[in-house]
Amino acid sequence: MDIKKRFLLIIIAVTVFILLAGCTQPGTPPSSTETPAPTMAPPAANIVETAISDGRFTTLVAAVQAANLADTLISPGPFTVFAPTDDAFAALPEGTVESLLENPDGALTQILLYHVAPGELMASDVIAMSSIPTVQGNSIQVTVMDGKVMVDGATVIITDIETSNGVIHVIDAVILPPSNCYQTTSTSPEAPNHVHTWCEGANNTLELCTAAGICHTHGINEEENLAKPGGLGNHTHTLT
Repeated sequence: MDIKKRFLLIIIAVTVFILLAGCTQPGTPPSSTETPAPTMAPPAANIVETAISDGRFTTLVAAVQAANLADTLISPGPFTVFAPTDDAFAALPEGTVESLLENPDGALTQILLYHVAPGELMASDVIAMSSIPTVQGNSIQVTVMDGKVMVDGATVIITDIETSNGVIHVIDAVILPPSNCYQTTSTSPEAPNHVHTWCEGANNTLELCTAAGICHTHGINEEENLAKPGGLGNHTHTLT
């Protein structure tokens, strides 16, 4: 074979090798320059840890610990907690929190369990429900008034704080189990329809605040079974 033919064969062989080397091997996906979408890590903190780190629930956390419910709320659950802020506890009649903490196995435990529902209920679930069974045994009533979602007499002010074992919704008032407590429904046209909570032995209903920031309570005349007018236009309440 002369030199020219041998040189031509070498060039052809090298060209074929380069072409084969550049081909994608069968079963190998082509390379991509796209950055994969980041995956969201699940929340690392449980309900109790989240409430402690938040800083707005010091009274609630103290009550949960006093009632020995912390172990329940750090268990896998999941749970939905309607968490009253420190301001919500401060709105209770003077001495109420201290009295409850003195006997944490009594009414305090029942009140706290009334703020906890089994399962993970996001805001979209809550708003579609008319009532929510609680761990305490009674059900919370869900209503929508003036665009606000309310559970019993409390307004949900922050939703969907996700934790490793459930979800927290923040509420602006302490809600109470129905045993020995009553919902007071407004009966006069001078004020928008709304409800307060009153418990036997209390001199006032729990404070209720409107979206406009108007807050009021009612003194109770037990003999007439009516709450006296006050605050939000001239109106009364019936205890139901």
